Amino acid sequence: MSARKPFLLLGTPNSGTDWLAGCIVRVTGWRYFQKEFFNPLTNAQHSETLLSNFGSELVTGLENLATCHTQGIDAVVERTWPADTFDFNKEVWSFCKLPALVAHFDCLVITRSAASLFPPSRLRVWQWYDAIYHAFARVHGPHWQHEHFTPQARALHAHAVASDRLTRDATAIGVPQLSYDHLINAESDEIHRVCCYIEKHWPIPALHLAAEILATRRQKKVASAPAQ
Repeated sequence: MSARKPFLLLGTPNSGTDWLAGCIVRVTGWRYFQKEFFNPLTNAQHSETLLSNFGSELVTGLENLATCHTQGIDAVVERTWPADTFDFNKEVWSFCKLPALVAHFDCLVITRSAASLFPPSRLRVWQWYDAIYHAFARVHGPHWQHEHFTPQARALHAHAVASDRLTRDATAIGVPQLSYDHLINAESDEIHRVCCYIEKHWPIPALHLAAEILATRRQKKVASAPAQ
């Protein structure tokens, strides 16, 4: 890799980051931390340091999901990321932290519509978004909560808020954005166009990435079909 910033794919839980990151890594050969480097639950080596500013679905550090303290995030990134030699990372619990992370990473955002995400094929997805709901409630106080929401309604509301936060920040900063639904459903010519758009920002051969997306998205459609 050159001296440019490492690459970071940002989304929300179950937004297609695992799939797209896999496509990218197979095409580029980039060294990749597969399960969110800045997730205290999946990065045991740096867990205690990460908990100061980052969170996951666990109760410990839950409020960190809904905050972006740039100075603290800068310190954590500088203390942890250089200790390894990764080229690329993806995060699904840092949807509020794009304004801080762009100082350290070359970022790309992916979002997924509620219509294709809910009801999810995995029941645990409801739990993930319920955790996000409670993270925002902790930070914004009782007035933010909706007393009569069902768990499913809380998850849908949390998805809307987290996705909106991520897309608004990306638009304001000028970070390129992708749609999971578009990547899954668009015709092959349009997929090639999207991959050319990606290539303008990240050094990924558009033709190779398009071929990888088209080759893998059929099985992805089956695997992510909503539960009945």
